[in-house]
Amino acid sequence: MLLSFLCGLFIITTLFQMGLWGFFFTRLSRFLQPEKKTNTIPVSVIICARNERENLQKNLPFILSQSHPVFEVIVVDDNSTDGSRILLEQLSQKHTQLRVVDPGETRAGKKDALASGIQAAQYPYLLLTDADCRPASAFWITEMCAPFGEGADLVLGYAPFYPERGVLNRWQRFEAWHTAILYLSAARWGQPYMGVGRNLAYRKSMFEAEGGFESHADLASGDDDLFVNGLMDKNLRVCISIRRKAWMYSRAKKSWSSWRRQKQRHLSTGIRYRRAHKLGLGLIAFSHALHWLLGFIGLWLFPAVAIVGGILRLSLAWWQAVRLMKRFDSQDLIPFFPILDLLLPLYHLWFSLSIFGFRRKADWH
Repeated sequence: MLLSFLCGLFIITTLFQMGLWGFFFTRLSRFLQPEKKTNTIPVSVIICARNERENLQKNLPFILSQSHPVFEVIVVDDNSTDGSRILLEQLSQKHTQLRVVDPGETRAGKKDALASGIQAAQYPYLLLTDADCRPASAFWITEMCAPFGEGADLVLGYAPFYPERGVLNRWQRFEAWHTAILYLSAARWGQPYMGVGRNLAYRKSMFEAEGGFESHADLASGDDDLFVNGLMDKNLRVCISIRRKAWMYSRAKKSWSSWRRQKQRHLSTGIRYRRAHKLGLGLIAFSHALHWLLGFIGLWLFPAVAIVGGILRLSLAWWQAVRLMKRFDSQDLIPFFPILDLLLPLYHLWFSLSIFGFRRKADWH
């Protein structure tokens, strides 16, 4: 009886996973985004920064030199003490499109600073990123905001990490890639549940109509994912922009401890997602973990089914991953996919457990 139950459960989780990789991700892997030759939409780029002088010095010039007809760059200097204001004032003398905003006293997180930047924006379309980010091209603004010309209310972008040596870098890039193909695929199916603040655009009027961040003002994080998650029942048009010119790069964390703290802050907002999204994401993670766990157990209890099911699921997932990794310029991860795929359920389990004991600190990021 128990053997039949475990074998049946393995088959169900395997079929669910095969449906995920063979069907759910297909709309993203086949998505063809046309290139827009012209785009004159006026855009306000907003960057919140606290003690980011070094990053601003390295990355802000690439944003100020964008090839877009009409745009402004608003940097919200959130009570910096590292000389950021002096640097910004010097840059504003050379670049008339740069504006510096002082948000006054702010709470933990960057929601207050971001709200100040949005309030100061003079253009109806907002494009958000961070001080430690650098656009992949001089057409980042044009590419990210092109969907607004087709009636989009919100545009989700892709924000990869720079490839560097080391296991941690490879893992962070895989996890960021996996997260991206999930939320971008969900958006393609009309179920956008999150975005990343490093590369996100929306109408200013929509932000104001939704009351900004008030529905989750008690959390330091969530200015990107919870904001997008709260728009599901608003009948808004959400688009994605994934041409390489629209990507926004940043550097991954250098140590496991700093990466762990960052992920805890980000994942702590997941408990506030809509019930349907939590259920869907939970089923994906749970079926993934059960597939591997029951597959290993099945090597002793039902070896033929375990081997066939494991090979079929891994082959389909690897085939789809190759397509999506090539699309998002992560080809170096392709040979490691089976190992990374095996580690992903352990990562989800670890952070799901640790998140309950996490105490939010008054960190800005």
